[in-house]
Amino acid sequence: MAECNGQPLLQAEVLALLPQPGDGGSQAAAWQAALDVALDGAVAWQALGPADQQRVAAQVAQEEAHQQQLHGTRQNWLANLRQHGQSLAAWQLAVRTDRALDALNRAAIDAPIDATAAAERWAKTRGRFVHSAQVLLSELVVPHGSGDGEKVLAAAQDRLAGGQPFATVAVALSQVPSARSGGDRGWTGLDRLDPRLANAVAGLQPGQVSTAVRTDFGWHLLQLRDRRPAQMLDWPQAQPLVEAQLRQERAFVLRRHRLADLRNSARVHLAPPSVR
Repeated sequence: MAECNGQPLLQAEVLALLPQPGDGGSQAAAWQAALDVALDGAVAWQALGPADQQRVAAQVAQEEAHQQQLHGTRQNWLANLRQHGQSLAAWQLAVRTDRALDALNRAAIDAPIDATAAAERWAKTRGRFVHSAQVLLSELVVPHGSGDGEKVLAAAQDRLAGGQPFATVAVALSQVPSARSGGDRGWTGLDRLDPRLANAVAGLQPGQVSTAVRTDFGWHLLQLRDRRPAQMLDWPQAQPLVEAQLRQERAFVLRRHRLADLRNSARVHLAPPSVR
């Protein structure tokens, strides 16, 4: 249906990028938007050399694995994508395109951040640079698909009520790697916890155990062992975070400029299909 710099762009590739049924809007407009996304991806990918293509493909695979871990299972992650009207193909292409553009812009992205600009950004936004409140937790977890989580947690609660230490019960019943260390999951920022888990420990005192909590990953019992309050960062602590923020903003601008240049110089031949 189309060629970009002499390489075919297949209709099936564009169809995979279309919004999920029921998202509304004009079908012709949706097709054009999907075609533009596909062309963006094509020109960015074609501009890379073979070594960079391999590196970018590996980065996409790593990010995909990370998303699956965040959501507990691949099925949960794909369901979340569908809820946001995005197909797996569209997500993969968006990430690949961004990583490809970053590879093309690497030298400019990695150039030193102006120290004065960084200090000024921190002075204006220092209230945003904090260590979030942290909790020291032990966990007992039964992932979905690993048995009857509710029954396992009920058995755990009976053992705890009978006086067994949380670590002993976690070693016996938890079904995640932290079981080997008595359920110890170390210090965790409250902002990094699943909101359901953060709510479960919100009212606990050190030594207390939460009620059973169900998340997309599985069933959880959490023991609060200690707390640390949120703390403002001073400049030496905040500097790398401020510089990373500025570098991300720089990368975003550079992506737009590089993509515009690639699209303007691309040789594109379209043979629009009939969209029904």
